[in-house]
Amino acid sequence: MKEKIYSLVQNLLSSVKPPSQPEKFVIRNEVLVECHISPYESELMLPKGIRSISGSVFYNFRNLEKIVLPEGLKIIGKSAFGNCYRLKSVRLPESLVSIGESAFAGCEKLTEIKFPERLEKIEDYAFQDCKYLKNINLSSVKELGKGIFRNCTYLEEAVLPTECDVPAECFLYCNNLKRVRMPVSSAKIGSESFRCCSSLTHIVLPSDVKVIENGAFHYCKNLTGIHIPEGVNTIENYAFWGCENLEYAVIPSTVKKVGAFIFDNCHNLKRVSIAEGISEISLEMFSNCTSLKKIILPKGVEKISISAFMGCSALEEITIPETVIYISDAFQECPALRNVIFRGILFPVDAFCALDVFSTADDAVFHIMKALSPYEQKTEEDLITPQIASIYQYLFRSYCKSPEDKFLSEFVHQNLKQMFSSLILMKDTSSVRYLLEKSSLITKENITDWILYANQKESYEIQVILSEYQHKTLGYDSIEETVRKKFEL
Repeated sequence: MKEKIYSLVQNLLSSVKPPSQPEKFVIRNEVLVECHISPYESELMLPKGIRSISGSVFYNFRNLEKIVLPEGLKIIGKSAFGNCYRLKSVRLPESLVSIGESAFAGCEKLTEIKFPERLEKIEDYAFQDCKYLKNINLSSVKELGKGIFRNCTYLEEAVLPTECDVPAECFLYCNNLKRVRMPVSSAKIGSESFRCCSSLTHIVLPSDVKVIENGAFHYCKNLTGIHIPEGVNTIENYAFWGCENLEYAVIPSTVKKVGAFIFDNCHNLKRVSIAEGISEISLEMFSNCTSLKKIILPKGVEKISISAFMGCSALEEITIPETVIYISDAFQECPALRNVIFRGILFPVDAFCALDVFSTADDAVFHIMKALSPYEQKTEEDLITPQIASIYQYLFRSYCKSPEDKFLSEFVHQNLKQMFSSLILMKDTSSVRYLLEKSSLITKENITDWILYANQKESYEIQVILSEYQHKTLGYDSIEETVRKKFEL
C-alpha cells in the first residue's frame, strides 16, 4: 500500500512543471522593451538584432559597470540608462543615430564616451550629472538638446558640432570646463548655456551668431574678455552677470537690443567699447562694475535706465550723447564721478558737488540733462531752479574764458535767449558782467529785449547794467530812447 501511494505521489510531482524563468531580454519588433538580470550583475552584452532600446529599460541598475551595445542599434530611448550610478564604460555602435532625453543622466562614474559619426541627435539632459566625464567631441552631431551636459562638474574640454545652435543649459554648472571649440556657424548662444563655467577664461563666439540669450555666461567668473562679433543683434538679461575677472567688452554696431544686468557685478571690467547701434543703456547694465573709470556712450542712445551705473565706485568720466532724452537715477553710489561730457561740453561734476550745488553725482547728471535737453520746453520755474541756473552760469563763464571752444560756442549762441533769461530771473549780476565781456553776444537787436525783460521781472540792477552797456558800447543815449526805438520798430 505504501509503495502504491509513493508511486502515485511521484507521478503527480513529475507531472507538475516548474515555473518558467522570465527571458533575460524581451525584444519585440527589434525593440528591447525589458531586461531581467540579477541586481548584482555588473557587465552586460546586448544581443544582436536590436534596433532600439525603449525608455527606462536599464533605469536605476546601480551595479551595472559595463555594457556592450550591438551594431545595428539606432535609437537609445528616454532614461534608458538613467541613474546607472556605477556605469563606467559604454561603447556606442557606429549605427547609432539618436540618444534620447536623459538617456545616461546620473551615470556619475562614466569617464569617457565616443560619439559615432552617424549620430544625428542628442536630446535634452542626455548626459546630465555625468560628473566624471572629462572630454567630449560632438563634431559629427547635427542636433543638440537642452542641458545635455548640465552639471558635468569634471568636464574640461568640449568640441561642439560645426553647425548648430548652442543649446540652453548645455554646460550649466560645468565648473571645470576650460576649453570649448565653438561651432563655425551658429544663430544663438542659448540661455544659461555656460552659466557657472568658472574655469572658462577665453571663448571665441561664432561669426554669424545673432542672439546671446539670458544668462548665457552668467557667473563665468574667470572669463577675461569678450568680443561680441558683428552680426549679433540681441544680448539678453544677465548675459555676463558676475564675470568677476572680465576686463574688457566690445559691443558692435549690429547690437540693437540689450537686456538688464548684462555686466552687473563685473568687478574687474575696465574697458568697454560700444559702437553706435543701441538705443538704451538698460537697467543695471553696468551696476557694481567697480573698476570702470571711463566710458563713452555712442550716439543713438536715447535712454539711460535706472541704476545703469549704480555702484560704479571708480567711475570718473562719462560721455553722454546729445541723443539721450531720458535718464533717471542711473549714477547712484558713484562717488568718484568728476566729469560728465554732454553735447560736447565738459561739466566738472565734482566741483559742482563741492559747492553744494548738487547733492550727488546722480543729481548733477539729471540737472545737466534737464538744463541742456533740446527736447524739453523750459518754463520760468525751470530757469529759476538754482541747479539749472548754476549750469547756465558755468556755460556763460566758460564761454567767456574759452570762446574758441567750438561745441561750447555753438551751444551758447543757439541757447542765448533761454540762458540769459535764467540769469535775469536769478538776478545773477556776476554772470551778466561776464557775458558783456563778449560783445558779440549782445547786439543792438537783442539788448533792448533784455532790458525790457529785466524791468518786467524787477531785476533792476541787471537792467541798469545792461542800460549802461547799451549807452557806452552800443551808442544809445538812455533807457527812454531805447524804449522809444523799440516801439518805433
